[in-house]
Amino acid sequence: MSDHVIPGQVGGEGVGEVGGGVNPTDVVVDQPKGGKDSPKYSSVGLEELAKTDRVLVQQLAEYSESTCTCGYEGENQFEVTDRFGHQIFLAEEDSACCFRQCCESLRGFEMTLTDRQGKPSVKISRPLRCDNCCVCPCFTQEMTVECPAGNLAGRVEQSISLFTPTYVIKDRHGEEKFVIEGPTSFCSCFKSCCKCCRGRDVVFRIVEISSERQVGSISKKWNGVLKDVLTTADRFSIDFPPDIDVEFKVTLLAATFLIDYLHFEADPNDSDDEDE
Repeated sequence: MSDHVIPGQVGGEGVGEVGGGVNPTDVVVDQPKGGKDSPKYSSVGLEELAKTDRVLVQQLAEYSESTCTCGYEGENQFEVTDRFGHQIFLAEEDSACCFRQCCESLRGFEMTLTDRQGKPSVKISRPLRCDNCCVCPCFTQEMTVECPAGNLAGRVEQSISLFTPTYVIKDRHGEEKFVIEGPTSFCSCFKSCCKCCRGRDVVFRIVEISSERQVGSISKKWNGVLKDVLTTADRFSIDFPPDIDVEFKVTLLAATFLIDYLHFEADPNDSDDEDE
C-alpha cells in the first residue's frame, strides 16, 4: 500500500497511531466573519437620522385640544421625518396634567422618541423652571438628552438675553459646541408685530462656537393663513451642520422642541389679535 497522506493528517502516520490525526497547522483558529458588521446604532431611527442632513418636525394636532373650548392643554406629539416625508421618529410627551394646565409652556416633562419599529431611541428630560431668567438666572430653561436612554448625549441650555433668544448646545462632557440664535427682535416685539410676521418663516441660526460661523438653521415654517388659524400645530425644519455626530443631531432636535414650547405654544393673546 502506498503512503497516501490524507488532508489534515500527518504524513507517514496512521490514523489510529499515537501522534496521528489532525495536523495542527491545518486547524482553523479564527472563525469566518459574517457578511455584515455589527450595527453601529441601537435603532433604525438613529441610523436614518445619521444619514440625513435635514429633518422636518410636525406637531400632531391634539383631538382633546381641538374639541375642548375650556383651554385644555394636552400632551404634545411630534412626527420627525426626512426631507422626503419618511418617518424617522414619533416624539411623545409625558407630563402631569396639573403642570400642563397651570404651568403651560414652562411645564416639566419627559419625552420619548421611538422609531417606526416602535423601539425607544431617544429620551429627553426637561425640569420645571421659571420664565424670568433675568431675576433667577440659575433657573433658566434646559433639557437633557439621552441617546439611547441611560447614555448621555448632550444638553440644551438657555442663555440670558434681553432681545435675542439664545440657546447653547453642549456635548456629553459639558463643552459648548453650538449656539442657537433667534431673530433679534423676537423677544421684545414679536407679539406686537405678529400680524406681519405670520406670513413668513422664523429662522433660528445654528452657529459653531469655534469658528463663529453659521453652520445650520432651525426654521419655524409658515403653514399658510388657514392652517395657522384653524390649528395650533407647528411645523419646523432643521438643517444640520455638516459632518456632526448623531448625538448632536438629537440634541438639536431637542432644542427645536424647547423653542416650540417657549415661543410658539398657543397664546391667549392670539385670539385677541384676531378680534381686532
